[in-house]
Amino acid sequence: MAVKIVRVLNTNAVVSSDQEGRELIITGAGIGFKKKKGENLDEALADKTYYLESVDDSRRLQEVVKEISEEYLEIVSRIVKTAREEGLKVRDSLYVTLTDHINSAVDRYRENIALKNMM
Repeated sequence: MAVKIVRVLNTNAVVSSDQEGRELIITGAGIGFKKKKGENLDEALADKTYYLESVDDSRRLQEVVKEISEEYLEIVSRIVKTAREEGLKVRDSLYVTLTDHINSAVDRYRENIALKNMM
């Protein structure tokens, strides 16, 4: 069965759905390039698939993915995986908050904005 694109987030990320109708965020180099809703997904381009239990978290992550580098999402994915392997309970919302935090920190660094640490 062909996997259909539900929404294109950017050149490197699309939204699809699984057999049960749950939204999946699929990333990979060029996976969304010149693609439209309803087209078949080139599964060979898929690197990672993200499924968040919460619909709200999934929507928030989609918004973040539209605006940021896939590299930051990959970093967060490795952090979450390691934390879970260490036995830590990590909520899916960490994908959204930490990815956004890394993106903001890099933006501030590039703009030479230093935040004072009150600690």
